[in-house]
Amino acid sequence: MRGKDWIQQRPWFFMKAYMKEVFSSADSGIVGLYQTLLEQAGIATFVRNSGTQQSVVAGLATALLPLPIFYPTLCVVNDEDHAEAVEILRTAKRDADTPQVDWVCPKCGESVPGNFTSCWKCEQPRDSDTGKTGHE
Repeated sequence: MRGKDWIQQRPWFFMKAYMKEVFSSADSGIVGLYQTLLEQAGIATFVRNSGTQQSVVAGLATALLPLPIFYPTLCVVNDEDHAEAVEILRTAKRDADTPQVDWVCPKCGESVPGNFTSCWKCEQPRDSDTGKTGHE
């Protein structure tokens, strides 16, 4: 039995022995983003503690006394996917940490932040040949 059926039939304390953790954070948004990246790569995942910070009491307790044991934790279902998952997340983090240079829209001449894929003013898509920056 594999996949989500297997997961739903096991209690959470039993799953820890069968799933390898790949990422944990107090920010459930980042955990969800990383889960999406892994699932797009065909890696089955599960987020443990996804609901611990959803309740008001747990949210207040976590804000006052953050305990990493209660953080949402991204796990891979199959052990053989662990190395690939870690590499995908490492690459994603490295790419996110790389500062992107602002560019100049070839259509309207507006300076556009480097993380935008199209001009914010005229919606012209970023040309891959656009080597100009807004600082030149």
